[in-house]
Amino acid sequence: MSTTPLSAADSSSTSTSLTPPSANSPSSARSAQRRRSARQQPLVNPHLPDLYGATRRLQASARARSTRESHANSQTFWSSFLHAYPAVRQTPIPTALALFITWMYHNEYYPGTIQQHLAGIGHHLMQSGLTPDRWSAARSHPEVVDALEGASRIHAHLTLDQRLTALNRSTLSHNDVVRVLQAHSRPPHLPSHRDALFCSMLIVGFLACHRVAELADPPAVLPARVRSLQPGPLPILPEDLADREEPIRFASLKPYGNCSFSYILPGSKSDKRLKGAVVRIPYDPLLRPDQWMACYLRHRQASCPTSPFLFATENGTPPLRTDFRAWLSSQLPNTTGKDLRAGGATHLAINGYSQLHISMQGRWTSDTWETYIRDTDGLALAVAQGSQLLSTHPRPYLSSHMSQPASNPLAAFFASRS
Repeated sequence: MSTTPLSAADSSSTSTSLTPPSANSPSSARSAQRRRSARQQPLVNPHLPDLYGATRRLQASARARSTRESHANSQTFWSSFLHAYPAVRQTPIPTALALFITWMYHNEYYPGTIQQHLAGIGHHLMQSGLTPDRWSAARSHPEVVDALEGASRIHAHLTLDQRLTALNRSTLSHNDVVRVLQAHSRPPHLPSHRDALFCSMLIVGFLACHRVAELADPPAVLPARVRSLQPGPLPILPEDLADREEPIRFASLKPYGNCSFSYILPGSKSDKRLKGAVVRIPYDPLLRPDQWMACYLRHRQASCPTSPFLFATENGTPPLRTDFRAWLSSQLPNTTGKDLRAGGATHLAINGYSQLHISMQGRWTSDTWETYIRDTDGLALAVAQGSQLLSTHPRPYLSSHMSQPASNPLAAFFASRS
């Protein structure tokens, strides 16, 4: 039986017959029009080497830059291990992995770090031709599991003092943020543009559980992006296109009620669908995010009024992550950028917000948020006092004991510019 390809008219009639009768809405009509215009455009057939290269670029872009760098680091360790012990290449994969674990632990690497490198090695081996089933069987082999478990148990006994020091290390708390803000708001040390910028970033990073990469040093955004490419030769995309996190735009900043503000986060590492999210900063009577943001915006209006970025330095460019982390360490020693996300999530847990609220505020799509909750004295006290910790009933943004301001300073700022 011979098969004949459908003509353009046949395919059009076929797709029309499959359309349900109720699909006559304006959105359905626009979708059908886009499909018809796409069929009218000529197909582009690039040379096969270009197609291979673009395919490899797409596959490499499936993971964030930090993940690729971690995998490359793991591959470096694996190559160094095989170079030091060539005979290991002839051993079964589970035995080689067990020896690698012992080698890494002998070089004073933590078991958790070794486990992360195993994931990178697995990615490298599967790219080299090892099937996922074989890697899964090797990774779960008793030789590998026992070697890693043994390293964890021995490490737990040998580093008791270090673990106690880590547990006693204070997590970024609400009081820490308040102290930093008070230090920069007492006359005559009124905040400069830089201090107002970083204080505002500290507040929103803490209250919205931000990653530093979402607030600082976003790479330049291509003006045309990929969606506007016209039919023609296959585009060879830049190496770091998938790593470009669009910066928060000043145009997306809006007053939020009488107490705070909101803005649009275009995308982030945790946003797998790249659809963006609306970030709403809750009112806090001690942090006063509305007043600090209004103070920063006045500096921004005087220094770089035409900058498209919400968080911008005096020359209009986004701040560097290294600069913000250095400023944060100078204000709060032993504090890193990652403490913003963990401290904010722990603060929400201490105040009894629900799992759904914490996940939405931190834009977590799974139970990963639980790893950011730190065992602090405030959390233990909240549990001991019987707070509705992580209850199933969401709490509102504004608690009854929080008095809202009569007007939003941001609304007055935007009104003065109109």
